[in-house]
Amino acid sequence: MKDNLEDFITENRAAFDQASPSLKVWADIDKRIDQAKPSRAIFPILRKLAAVFALLGIGALIGISTLNQKNLGSPNGLAALGNEYQEIEAFYQVQISQKVAQLANFQYDQSIKEDLVQLDEFLEELKMALQEAPKEKEEEIINAMINNYKTRVELLERVLEHLKSNDTYNQHSSPQDQKSI
Repeated sequence: MKDNLEDFITENRAAFDQASPSLKVWADIDKRIDQAKPSRAIFPILRKLAAVFALLGIGALIGISTLNQKNLGSPNGLAALGNEYQEIEAFYQVQISQKVAQLANFQYDQSIKEDLVQLDEFLEELKMALQEAPKEKEEEIINAMINNYKTRVELLERVLEHLKSNDTYNQHSSPQDQKSI
């Protein structure tokens, strides 16, 4: 059977070569190809949105798990404070997550991440100290914890302001004048 098909194609080769589709067919093919192509402009936006939501989700999960671990079985500590500290902490964690998500849009010095890690470590030390602290020292430690959150937010705000002002400057200057933070 294969030989018959090959013989038929060989004998009628000229007829196959002469037939060509009309311009309407090619126009329909081009139209379908254009419809099938995804818009490339939307992918960077979707990636940034996904990154923001991922960071917010991770920050919330870390905050919740940290609170749950610290509160289990500790009569002296964050569990004894009730909802007030938890609300303050949740507020600052959202602020920090948002600022970190904004920071992801810029190129910046990695020492900023190191500073944030040091602040996180200090906060963990404060939480451990709170569990062992006498009643009269609890308020002082809690205020230090809140100040830690404030410091992180202020640090991120300053870095973002600096990066945004540099970004605006870089858009109006030549590439030779550009500097990184």
